[in-house]
Amino acid sequence: MNKAKKAKLLSGLDASPRQIDRELRSFDRAARVLSAEWPRLIDEHPRQWVGVHDGKVAASAKTLNALFAKLKRKGVAPSEAIVRYISTDERRLIL
Repeated sequence: MNKAKKAKLLSGLDASPRQIDRELRSFDRAARVLSAEWPRLIDEHPRQWVGVHDGKVAASAKTLNALFAKLKRKGVAPSEAIVRYISTDERRLIL
């Protein structure tokens, strides 16, 4: 992609390239926590909603609305966190 196309693409976003890079890295850290630490999350937050932001669990709650309220109180916009329900049900694969 040439410079003109990159500039046009970025101009449609309300963020600088540095800010976009920072947010993508934060999202990557949060996604890694969810995949690598799933067993720990099941032990610590069973049947709860969790909001993971910047590589750590920022908040957890029994309901989605309560989780959003906790995230906001901590200064984390729900749209900036990865939100997942921690189910204790085992997944069964049929082969």
